[in-house]
Amino acid sequence: TVEAKLAFPLLLLCSMDSLVSGAKILAIPGNVKSHVIYFSQVSAALADQGDDVTLLLPSNVKEPTLKAAHFKIERFPTEGEESLINSDAYGDIMIAGALTDSLLVVLETFKKIEPFIKQQLDIDCIHRFKPEVTERIKKAGYDIMIVDPADIQCGPMFAYALDLPYAILGIPYAMSYVYRCSTLPSFTPGIVPLNFDGMTFLHRLINFLADILLAPTLFEVNTTYVETYAPHRPPLSRLELTSKAALWLTLDTLAFNYPGPRMPNMISVGDVMARPAQNLSGDFKTFMDSAAEGVILV
Repeated sequence: TVEAKLAFPLLLLCSMDSLVSGAKILAIPGNVKSHVIYFSQVSAALADQGDDVTLLLPSNVKEPTLKAAHFKIERFPTEGEESLINSDAYGDIMIAGALTDSLLVVLETFKKIEPFIKQQLDIDCIHRFKPEVTERIKKAGYDIMIVDPADIQCGPMFAYALDLPYAILGIPYAMSYVYRCSTLPSFTPGIVPLNFDGMTFLHRLINFLADILLAPTLFEVNTTYVETYAPHRPPLSRLELTSKAALWLTLDTLAFNYPGPRMPNMISVGDVMARPAQNLSGDFKTFMDSAAEGVILV
């Protein structure tokens, strides 16, 4: 099972005295509803395999509602009643960008959401590094952290600052050299082309151009956060911090996805999100039954 595949590498990474004892893991999602959900699912899967898992959440995030979940939840104080990334204003911008066919509108969408993301991540980073929070984590004696790469300011950097190994949980990156896999964008499928198993010249060209457009963001040499919060450690850029991940947990599944570049420290955990099917009831059942031509789940 995927849960077993997850547990074994984490146990090895943490150099446990015996494989019968679980690892002590701290999972830290970004302050986004969807990220909290899939971090909760992976935390539950690891806890079910015997690992001691704690999910660290900001104070303004609702507690996940997972039945029979055996992981613990801890909080750190932050500002506001809800994350800016979970706000209606942010959602309206994202919906407008998703419903357009215009590349210019899509690029404009990224510009509009950038201030929301930066402000919220900056706020959470400041509060996560409060002495009372970091001291609590140090005393807990965690073996490894699972961090969110979308938390670009304070994801991998938080574990790096506390001298702990870390795994990254997120979608597969378009640029495979992030996880140190030597490939050429003109030959290796990325996120942008839709036809992964039969790339035409146009697909290869789009993949190559997307790689070039994304590269400046990824290769930005900004060590400000490390210098601020981890002055005792060598200053590393975002790419360097991401590439130092000991383990990659990717939200995909080899059963449905097309082949792509992979490294031995990459594990697909997409099927961890699935749960046994249950009959619908109430408003959900009424809505589904009224859809004469079917529904689309997104």
